[in-house]
Amino acid sequence: MILSDLTETTLSEEAAKTAFPKWNTLCLLRLLGLPTMNAAFIPPGSSANLIRETLYHFAKVIGKSRVLLRSDGGRERRNYYRGGNSLLRPYAAILASRLSSLRRAVVLTEPTIRFDNKLSIHFRADASGDFTIELLGPGFDASHINRSIVLPEYTVHGNVESWRRHQTLQLSDIRGNPTEIRCEKRRRLGLKDIGKNILPGTGIRVRGGPSIFAEEWLLANGYEGLWRPWAFSLDRQRIQRWYDDAFMVASYFNSSRNWVCFVLYGSVLSDYRFVYWDVVDAAKKWG
Repeated sequence: MILSDLTETTLSEEAAKTAFPKWNTLCLLRLLGLPTMNAAFIPPGSSANLIRETLYHFAKVIGKSRVLLRSDGGRERRNYYRGGNSLLRPYAAILASRLSSLRRAVVLTEPTIRFDNKLSIHFRADASGDFTIELLGPGFDASHINRSIVLPEYTVHGNVESWRRHQTLQLSDIRGNPTEIRCEKRRRLGLKDIGKNILPGTGIRVRGGPSIFAEEWLLANGYEGLWRPWAFSLDRQRIQRWYDDAFMVASYFNSSRNWVCFVLYGSVLSDYRFVYWDVVDAAKKWG
C-alpha cells in the first residue's frame, strides 16, 4: 500500500487499526489532512520479490533512488530495530527482507537528510488538558527526543480546559524556557549516537571513537547543524498551529477510544517542509 494512493475510506479503515502503530497513525495523520511524507507499507513475512517490487514502485512514485526505512513490530519491546535512515534501494531491499523475515512490517517514506534537519518537536498531549512541547534545533532529529538520547533545547508547557473544545491560545496559557544544559554536552551526546548507531545503520564503517568519527564525517560532508547557534522564540501562532494539529488527533481519539496521553513527533526537514512522523500512544505501542 502507498499512502498517496489510498482513498479516504481506506485511510479511515487503516487508521482505525492498531496492529502497526507507525503505519496506522500515518494513515490517521493523512486522513486528518496533517502534513506527512508519502509512505509505503510492506507486511511482515513478505517475499523478497514483493519487497523488491514495492521498493522499486515506491521509489518511482517519489522520484528518488533512496528511501527512508522504518519498521513496525506492533506492540514493541524496549529494544527493537532502530530505523529512520535513508538508504539506496538495493541496500534497503536487503534490510527490508531481513526485517520482514523477523515478522516486522516495513514502512518506507520519502528520504530525508536527518543531519540537516532544522527543528524537531515532541508534542505530548495529556487527557487532563496539559501539554508539553520539547524542541531540538539544527542537526538533531526526532529520534533524539523520543528515545531520550538528548535533552531538549527548549520546552513549552501549556494547559487547555479540555481536548473536547477547541481554544484560541493566549500567552497566559503557555510558558516556555530553554533547558539548562550546556550546548557542548548536548552536541557530544548527539555525536555519540550518530557515530555509534546512525552512521553504521546506513552502511558506513565507523573507525576509531564513534564521537570523533561522527564529528569528522559530518563536517567533511557539510552537515554543520550541530555547531550552529540556535534559539527558539516563544511564538504564540506557531504553538497554536501545533495545538490545532494535536486537537484534531485528540478529537479523533475522543470519538473512538479512551486515551490518557499521546505524542506527536515532527520535524522541519532540510528543505524546510514540516512533517509529522506518527502518533505514539504508549498504551498501544508497548507490549
